[in-house]
Amino acid sequence: MAAVRTTRTRVSVPNLRGISSPTGYFRTLTASREVVSGGRLEVFDRRLAVLRDVEVDFNRCSGKHGGDPLDAVRGQSEEEELYRFRRGFLTLPGARTPRVPRLVQPWLDAILSTVVAGGRRRAAAGTSDEPGWITLMAGRYGYANLFHTVTDLYNAFLLLTFLGRSPARTRVIIADGHPRSPLDGLWTTLFAGSTRISAWTGRHRFATLALNPLGYDSPLELVEQPLLPIVEEFRRFVLGAYGIDVTGERTGRLRVTLVRRRDYQAHPRNPSGTIRRKIANERELVRALRACRVGAPLEVGSVVLERLPIAEQLRIIAHTDVLVGMHGAGLAHALFLPDRAGLVETYPAYFSPETRYFRRMAEWRGLFYQGWQNVDPRRERPGFRTVVPPEVVIEALRRYVDAVAPGRP
Repeated sequence: MAAVRTTRTRVSVPNLRGISSPTGYFRTLTASREVVSGGRLEVFDRRLAVLRDVEVDFNRCSGKHGGDPLDAVRGQSEEEELYRFRRGFLTLPGARTPRVPRLVQPWLDAILSTVVAGGRRRAAAGTSDEPGWITLMAGRYGYANLFHTVTDLYNAFLLLTFLGRSPARTRVIIADGHPRSPLDGLWTTLFAGSTRISAWTGRHRFATLALNPLGYDSPLELVEQPLLPIVEEFRRFVLGAYGIDVTGERTGRLRVTLVRRRDYQAHPRNPSGTIRRKIANERELVRALRACRVGAPLEVGSVVLERLPIAEQLRIIAHTDVLVGMHGAGLAHALFLPDRAGLVETYPAYFSPETRYFRRMAEWRGLFYQGWQNVDPRRERPGFRTVVPPEVVIEALRRYVDAVAPGRP
């Protein structure tokens, strides 16, 4: 028991209501609406920008092609992967260049500030969409990190919901030059298609073009807010796009999945592939969980998420009752766990549990949550590995069973 006394834990018991009303958030956006150029440009709360009947000159932007294999771009700086946009990249009809509102995000502001008036424009080289369709221009923040990718995708879904548009009639232009990532396919699967901005040349006219906010400006980052808009709708959207049953069909056993973190190179700026926050005693944990009694029969598995296609990751998560792991991007899968599931998140001594994105994801969804931080330096091992006492996880499972399992269908 001494090991348990040298730990810090946080427990959140679910309210099981799953509230996710977007009303307040959308009201904030519409309250700060600015209309320019006869309604062809709308800016909401200086965060969202929507242009109509806009001409885009792709010869007036520059950057790397993107999509390169990591081996070809080792050591490449992030600055090299960002696109630059020149005046005239965007053109709206009219005799005068409109006074464009400033946007909060520098990236979005840099794009919107390129707007000029077209006067008597020549016909654009190509008309690239049709009525009822929308084109989303998206830059990506942390493109190779699941958490940051989810914030970008959530922003896109939130924007489309706000505009009353369907992802099935949305084309995405990826406006960056980042290398290839296993997460790239999410954009193609979730929307009607995606292309890199480098694939476009010349001038094209779009009936509706929206600029997607970067993920760091997302409600998912606002951990103090009591509710997250349309979180359950987002979960159903993502799982449904991969043909995964969103109901999370129950079995007679409590399905526990341990996330195992491994060193791997995710982007050019980490050539060693070293990552932090790993569990040192994974095998011991799995053995202990399979042997323990918590008031419900257990089915225990473990997974290295980054070695699996995203579709397989989602299938595993959608059939997990309790997800266990060190604080890390993979725990963003808490958004896709079944209703009435739970998250057990562990932290090493050197990392603050005040970084609570995944805890809030669980709480926003009404899931069970327990956090634990090591406070015993003897449990910290070389290679950023931390020994997690099995009784910490076992006790969390008992609390989950007491709080949630009695009401499981």
